[in-house]
Amino acid sequence: MHDTYLKIKTTMPPLNKGAIKRARVEMFLNETAVDPVAFSHQLTLIAAPAGFGKTTLARHALSGFENASGWFTVEEDDNVFSRFYGYLIQAIQSVAGFEHVGKTTRDFFRSQGLETMTDVDYTPALTALLNDLFDVTEPLRLVLDDYQRIDNQAIQTSMAYLIEHMPAHVHCIVLTRSDPPWPLHRWRAQGRMRDVRLHHIRFTFDEAKAWLETAASSPIEEGVAKTLYTKTEGWAAGLVLALQSLEMAEDPHCFLEQFAGTHQSIYHYLVEEVIRHWPDDTLRNVMQSSVITRFNTALFDFVTAAALGRQIIADLTQHNQFIIPLDDTGEWYRYHPLFADLLVHRLKQHDPTEPDRLRLRAATWHLAHHQPSEALAYARAAQDKEMMASIYENHLEGILQEEGPDGVRPVLDLDDALLKRHPRLIAYKALFLLVLSGGAGVEALLQMGEACRYTDTESQTLYEGMLAAVRSHYALYGNHFEEAVEHGRKALELVPEHHHFWRVGVEIFFGDVALFSGKPEEGLAFYTKAHLDVEAAGLYYPLMSTGIKQTYALLVLGRLTEAESLIESMFEIARQYHYARLGKIGSFWVMLGDIYRARGDFESAKTCIERGLSLSKSETIYWSWNHLFKLALSFSEGDIKTVEKIIRHLEQLNARHDLPKLVTAEVTGYKVRLALTRGAYEQAETLLGALGVQAGQAIPRGMEMTALNLVRLHIERKQYADAGQVLDVLEARALANRQKPLHIKVLLLKARLLIHTQDVTNAEARLEQALRHGADEQLDTTYREEQVATWSITKPVVSRLKQEGIALPASLGDSDHRQADAVHKPAPKPFVETLIEPLSIREEEVLALVAKGRSNQEIADTLHLSLATIKWHTGNIYGKLGVNSRTKAVAAARRIGLLDGLN
Repeated sequence: MHDTYLKIKTTMPPLNKGAIKRARVEMFLNETAVDPVAFSHQLTLIAAPAGFGKTTLARHALSGFENASGWFTVEEDDNVFSRFYGYLIQAIQSVAGFEHVGKTTRDFFRSQGLETMTDVDYTPALTALLNDLFDVTEPLRLVLDDYQRIDNQAIQTSMAYLIEHMPAHVHCIVLTRSDPPWPLHRWRAQGRMRDVRLHHIRFTFDEAKAWLETAASSPIEEGVAKTLYTKTEGWAAGLVLALQSLEMAEDPHCFLEQFAGTHQSIYHYLVEEVIRHWPDDTLRNVMQSSVITRFNTALFDFVTAAALGRQIIADLTQHNQFIIPLDDTGEWYRYHPLFADLLVHRLKQHDPTEPDRLRLRAATWHLAHHQPSEALAYARAAQDKEMMASIYENHLEGILQEEGPDGVRPVLDLDDALLKRHPRLIAYKALFLLVLSGGAGVEALLQMGEACRYTDTESQTLYEGMLAAVRSHYALYGNHFEEAVEHGRKALELVPEHHHFWRVGVEIFFGDVALFSGKPEEGLAFYTKAHLDVEAAGLYYPLMSTGIKQTYALLVLGRLTEAESLIESMFEIARQYHYARLGKIGSFWVMLGDIYRARGDFESAKTCIERGLSLSKSETIYWSWNHLFKLALSFSEGDIKTVEKIIRHLEQLNARHDLPKLVTAEVTGYKVRLALTRGAYEQAETLLGALGVQAGQAIPRGMEMTALNLVRLHIERKQYADAGQVLDVLEARALANRQKPLHIKVLLLKARLLIHTQDVTNAEARLEQALRHGADEQLDTTYREEQVATWSITKPVVSRLKQEGIALPASLGDSDHRQADAVHKPAPKPFVETLIEPLSIREEEVLALVAKGRSNQEIADTLHLSLATIKWHTGNIYGKLGVNSRTKAVAAARRIGLLDGLN
């Protein structure tokens, strides 16, 4: 994979030593945007038309602060959200001390799955970026040049969010020809920003005269200087060109009388006056190279098919004509935008097809230098869909990883003729349609794809594997599990090991098919393989997704100790790579809470689950799934009101977001439990029927836990034979799939059934088998929910097992608990009593003052920070402690000893 981010776009341009000095404006910028003491506002907006020297002004103002400043020159193709922030973060990371800032955010964008081709909330990633900025206390000046090129509303909204929440030591300087759609009036009223406008940066006569005296080859009369200044209206680019034209003019007085008009017309007139003196080959090559956004000698020569680049660049630089160096090494350059626009216009007049032909040459050069995103931008500008299709066919996965789903969305617009010439794109488009629309149009695409072939065996084998992967996904959408498995196996046989995009996707999907078909151990094997493949590829953020899958499969299998160990290892990775505050991490917390719930430690379970829900609130699907664990805890505690509240909440979420069946089926299962508790047996039967669980019919695969409610219903109705038949089926499946929690529940219900039929001996045998089966995992809640302690057969069974030294659940010990210490394993210190991510020194200071009852304003005054900064630190403290209020934060901090030693 090749990095598609060019360093030159985040390189601060060198100082232009011949530039016109504007000491009054530079002093203003020094006082408001450069000196860190003055970082009382977040933004300096420098807004003026082209050619007034915005870039030069900002660059000179930052002279001496180069090592503490980041620079991002924005281009048209940066309107992709992830690409924009990729460059923004690269600019920040170029500053010493900020090298690790934004890594979490960049990984988040690079690692988004195809599901994010639909709407996605990027707030967690931006929050992670802001948190990283808060963690570095050195001053940072961040310049965004040519920001007017951004028209992506999501970027505009997110930048406003970023600016409003930036820490006090970070200052953003935005250079633009037009105002961004931000709340500028409010920010001005709040003192958040300063403006530098046209009237600020337009040259005064004294400034223009001083520059003319130093730049002119011969003395300039004051009247001539005044004429040049008046006609250019203090416009920097016009003044520079006017002097060059004046010195080339055969009749200077005639020249001074003739040029006038708008900036645009003056500019065109002056450029024509300058370039008409150039040699033909120079003009021709400069015109051809004007289609390139930025160039070095090699790219210049390749596009122009000549070897004059080095000499032409040197000549233009020497005479300060239209060319802008982009680095201190003198390798990369760009033309002044007005000059480039004029030359492209002239090039089109000469030959309307030539600009696009030259852009395609530029695309070819970038492809040869492993820069597919740059090549794609030129192909798109040339409107060459054939080349775009070719680039996507060979580089789509790299572009997807670097730029996220927005970078590959144009594949959806490619027509069938193009797809047939680039068959792999058929598989990609079909996969995208599955994600976006659930399958509409996919079958037609697959049939078209199956009629296409590659001539070489290697390409054809990969292509067939890709189609099989899509077929597997498509079959699952129709709930055709066997067909999905068949195609999935074929895909894994055909797709080579190093093609992680397709293999990992199939492995995870295959694991889902197995898990939701009631085969969690088989699912775990696929999840583990996917986890190892992702790890081998060095993609640490996707490890969070595969880790969640693995952990859940372990919980379903009842391997709680392994699940807990995996969670702790994932927390370590999250801590190492700064993922600890992202939404996905919330799923690990709720699953850790479920382990404590299963062991009967409801207090630790509640703390973990609340922390997980707090983290994942911005990600609707994860948040809804995580609520199932709170639902389970509330039911285990007997808190029926909270159970009902969560059910209503999830049903409302489903109405708005169409939640996965995994979530909605679980919710229905708990509604069945509530109905059984109330004796509403007909309601319970109806709800079960809606899930396909009905008396006298085969139990759907994956509905085994739900089918236990059918057993409970049969027992309540004294349909003991029917209950026994269902239990036999469920026990066979539990044993075949090594599903311990299911087997224990089946054994307990068999014991309960045998008590009803007065078969005490066999009832005791089943209870004893269940207790032995769960001894190694310190289970307690399963037995508590079935009220085993109240059974008449329990005491003699417990007595026998105690004599053998078998560990028993706390709820089944002697009534006076005299033998509790001898019976139970010592409980480990809950992992919840540690922080996945430690508090920063500043957060510790804030927490100590919160514990003393200080208000946010009082804390801000004490620490000499802004109120917004204190609120930000407080929010971080809440997130790390997994709470949502000051009182809970202090209580949690005291419980785990965070306040010990803090003054």
